[in-house]
Amino acid sequence: MPYLVAILLMLGVRPVAADFAAAEAAEQRGDVLAAYEAGRTDAEAGDAPCLNYLGVISERGRGVTRNATEAVRLFRLAAAQGLAAAQYNVGRAYATGLGVRKNQPEAARWYRMAAEQGDPSAQNALAILEATGRGSLRDPEAALDLFRRAAMSGYSLAQFNLAATFDQSRLVPHDPRRAYVWYSIAARLASDEALRDEAARGRDRLAQKIALSELEAARVAAGSWVPGSPDPDEGVAAPRQTSTRSPGGERLSSGGSGFIVSRTGVVLTNHHVVDGCREVRVLRDGAPVAATLIATDPTADLAILGLPEPVADAAQVRGDNPVRPGEAVVVVGFPLQGVLSSQASVTAGIVSGLAGPRDDPYQLQITAPVQAGNSGSPVLDASGAVAGVVVAKLNGLRMVKRTGSIPENVNFAVNAKYARALLDRSDLPFQTATARETLSTPAIAERALKFTVLVQCFR
Repeated sequence: MPYLVAILLMLGVRPVAADFAAAEAAEQRGDVLAAYEAGRTDAEAGDAPCLNYLGVISERGRGVTRNATEAVRLFRLAAAQGLAAAQYNVGRAYATGLGVRKNQPEAARWYRMAAEQGDPSAQNALAILEATGRGSLRDPEAALDLFRRAAMSGYSLAQFNLAATFDQSRLVPHDPRRAYVWYSIAARLASDEALRDEAARGRDRLAQKIALSELEAARVAAGSWVPGSPDPDEGVAAPRQTSTRSPGGERLSSGGSGFIVSRTGVVLTNHHVVDGCREVRVLRDGAPVAATLIATDPTADLAILGLPEPVADAAQVRGDNPVRPGEAVVVVGFPLQGVLSSQASVTAGIVSGLAGPRDDPYQLQITAPVQAGNSGSPVLDASGAVAGVVVAKLNGLRMVKRTGSIPENVNFAVNAKYARALLDRSDLPFQTATARETLSTPAIAERALKFTVLVQCFR
């Protein structure tokens, strides 16, 4: 984990102000020697904060001869009395080889003592060892918890590390929204200029990758958060499903939507929803079942899944009659899981174009609102037949930067004729719509809710 190793180099000593006015006043005016002399008597009497403070002075060689061995001796004396800052400093000595031989498990032991007392720098340092496995067996979940605890206390270095964790997919699946929130907080609250700048670069980079509606929610959450507030992830978290791991141990990576096209259990979704998944699950009425990948068409961005058992309801796919601009459409799917309702949502609009970005012939342009998680949702025409498969939405932030205006309701779907072609090539059954009755939006939604499913990807 390159970013964690780099951050480790930024870990500083933890001085605790000596418990007397003279040493404190001398430190504030930069007279370290006077502070040393003021604290030495109490340190010799065994005062833990003074022992730790003199250890810092000895390590740095400020006003006295630099002596790493003496620094560690003083840190140990203070740590033996339970002083968290000194326990952290002993751990740091073992982690860096300061006055002792490097010993990462021993560093972890001392960090853990301080972390259990709530020391954020120790929590952050221990998280690094847990994440890399250098202090013990690698424990990503423990590392994530430690980063979060330190970040929530207001420790900016841990806020940056937590953002990098979500950004780099090292401990958890890539989650740009959470990463954006914590980068933003670190950029706003960090006292170290270099850390602020690095966090700001991460924040600005991720802003290019987040949908405009989601970006605004993340910006508000980050901007209003202060230490002691509730977790800023609430309301902007990545999709949360009923389980984060598959029976085989794979971690939930992403999710999308899909729809059943045959009562034999054939499901259509996007190729990008299931690409690279070790296991795919389909949720119907909250019950997950493992699905089999049957066929894909990466060019059209389509995929076919198979369920283990027959089902009662299936969609009808639109026939050869071409889609026309201005036709009314309804989208049913599972957007923003963990933010919105766990139930499927329904939006409506029209077909606004017969090609996708750069005149992509595989796609239709629609005005029905879609969000992250809608990928693979059925686009239904006025008779309730599948006219397309949601595939993407225009990146609003990028368009603002490019054109100066916010695009409204510019979304894209794969034309259903390419879905029919893939089903035909795969020799799979499906029903083509024949009736052209016009249904109300509630009637279309009522039918679609029975065959629209949530698709989960485990990696």
